[in-house]
Amino acid sequence: MKSSNTANLMVRIEDDILLLVHNHKTPSEDEWKHYLAVLNRNLKGQLIVTLGGGPNAAQRREAAKRAKAVFKDNGRQIPLSVVMTDSAPMRGLVTVFNWLFPNRFRAFQLHDFKGALHCLGSSSQQVAFYERCIGEMRAALS
Repeated sequence: MKSSNTANLMVRIEDDILLLVHNHKTPSEDEWKHYLAVLNRNLKGQLIVTLGGGPNAAQRREAAKRAKAVFKDNGRQIPLSVVMTDSAPMRGLVTVFNWLFPNRFRAFQLHDFKGALHCLGSSSQQVAFYERCIGEMRAALS
């Protein structure tokens, strides 16, 4: 397990799933750079939980550019990304990223851990484990 705790964004890798937890603010540039560096890894998927915070326009452009360079240009498929949020703007970002990378992003409500993690192919035991991890990460951001 590797983790990084910063003020607005927490990144943690468990097995081959990248866990990201955002509070309600935009990540700092350092937080975002750390996240982008992790994208180079061979991941099965991403579980992103946000209370409404997320990347700003420049950070989204950088993420799309990095994803294209790391994945598309190398013939690799972008890991499936599951975004758990009750925020309408964040759900809109899921739609935008699906335009850029078709069928690689899914949105779920904050309380739907089972649906989100089953979308990533997680077993019932893994759902409970990842839910605990996300709870720890959210508590660390509070």
